[in-house]
Amino acid sequence: MQAKPVRAKLQKLARAGKLAYYKDLGHEFNKPARWSEWKKILDEMSLTRPDISILVLNATSGWQGQIDYKATNGRPTEAQKKFAQI
Repeated sequence: MQAKPVRAKLQKLARAGKLAYYKDLGHEFNKPARWSEWKKILDEMSLTRPDISILVLNATSGWQGQIDYKATNGRPTEAQKKFAQI
């Protein structure tokens, strides 16, 4: 799977003012929510501006799995929170 269709889906959600959760992306692309390739795809997407990979949240924590290329482990640092909310 390539990042392009995921990016298109996230752009559509962004235009609608919505966020995405891994389970929703999984359902959309017939992949599990905890699919190991999500990180690779979102990292690739983050290299293109605007970085909309940050729209994908973990349903348990309500935060991204990583922010500024550093894992949040469900509890982002204050610096990560600030970066995500810019």
